[in-house]
Amino acid sequence: MAGAQYYRQIDDLAINLCVARKISDAHWREFLSGSVRLSHELGHHANVAINGFVHAYPNPVQRRITVDFLQTTKVPPVERMGLVSDNSFVRGAIIALNWILPKAKVRSFESSDIVGCLTWLREVGEFDIKSATDAWQAARVSLGLK
Repeated sequence: MAGAQYYRQIDDLAINLCVARKISDAHWREFLSGSVRLSHELGHHANVAINGFVHAYPNPVQRRITVDFLQTTKVPPVERMGLVSDNSFVRGAIIALNWILPKAKVRSFESSDIVGCLTWLREVGEFDIKSATDAWQAARVSLGLK
């Protein structure tokens, strides 16, 4: 995404941080292809993910593109996804989803609670929390965040 995204996979954990102000469909497809290519290079797909979108989020068309892409490439869905956001509206929407669907695979976390997010993901995924925390901080620094 023209240098506005950081993506990395550590064992079972996929890390995605995006600071793009707008996500084009082409950039979203590039991200999907690149993440699957990395999984193939590493020899397995991530089963948990931490995602942070600072400004823009995947729109409904891009979410549909994702579903179609995952079905076409036969990528298994993640068991859990932590969404990191300092936007209280976004976090509230995820909390409400979890009230309605208590077994939902998605939870939201403030950016100050990365360890809490990673601890929750670690319940079902194999990865080193310190390495993942360091990678998240490296992502923030590389993208110009605090």
